[in-house]
Amino acid sequence: MVHCKVVGTDLIEWAERASQHLRIADEISKRTEGRSARKQNASLHPSFYTKQSIKHTILAAEAFRICGEYHWFDSAKAYGLAASLYAEALHDPKEAANVFTESAIVMEKIDSNFANEYYRKAVSQHCDSAQYHSAALMQERMASNFHKKGDYSVAIEEYQRASKLYGAAKITDDSDRTLEKAAYLLGTLGKCKESALSYQSLAVRNTHENIKKFNAPNMMLKGALLLLHHCLQSNQPNLDEVIEFVEHMYSLDCRFIESPQHDFIVDMIQCVRFGELDAFADCVYSFNLLSELDELVLTVLDGIKENIFTKIADKEGMVPT
Repeated sequence: MVHCKVVGTDLIEWAERASQHLRIADEISKRTEGRSARKQNASLHPSFYTKQSIKHTILAAEAFRICGEYHWFDSAKAYGLAASLYAEALHDPKEAANVFTESAIVMEKIDSNFANEYYRKAVSQHCDSAQYHSAALMQERMASNFHKKGDYSVAIEEYQRASKLYGAAKITDDSDRTLEKAAYLLGTLGKCKESALSYQSLAVRNTHENIKKFNAPNMMLKGALLLLHHCLQSNQPNLDEVIEFVEHMYSLDCRFIESPQHDFIVDMIQCVRFGELDAFADCVYSFNLLSELDELVLTVLDGIKENIFTKIADKEGMVPT
């Protein structure tokens, strides 16, 4: 009978293996630091010993990783040390970025804030090696971490950086997608004017690509509604800014004036200007035929409705409910 020998999974044993690899890596580093060691080993380039140190440090990180949650921090720290050696001693940004990413993935199991610090280092190294697509992926992952934790202000900045990196990599679809996420979060935070300008920027970008031109009216629709909501929040609402916002699109795409999205915006402006609540209800009823009715749009439309209702109440001496 043949007995198959499988790999052992004893956690104490793997932790000891990891510690042993770290001791070897430390000994190699100490030997290469001294001037006398360099003379004794003149036949080998110093980078050889650095690579050996990195090898054992990564083996330690992997062994700690196998040990599970009680050694995740040790694993991430070891990966980070190996990545630093790649970056500072070997000047190899590509490998440094890859190992910093491994460190971040492990650290993410403990604390996403600590993980993001390693992701930042990975992004920096990816940019140094002109790996902009990889840098953008890491940047977006950071943004997603902040988004999940509810830190929208930082998430917005990270999504905007990711959009720029995707743009540098000439991946326009992902660049637009991450910029749209930033625009949405700006609106969610109540920064409606900034959100409107971001959606306008997306509309402008879409007009420059034939296969995306049909997305521009929806972007302008969302942007115009956000700007309208922003204008109505002031004590003396001025709709001229919204009209100029819409008219700017005419010079970019002459077909926009004939789109149903343009008609909806014009109707909405008229509803606000003349306090037509019934006409507003008719417009909202047909919104789903034009674009997605998401939570941000619902919030904006509700704010516009409240403004119209308040205007009617003031005119008729009613008490708003």
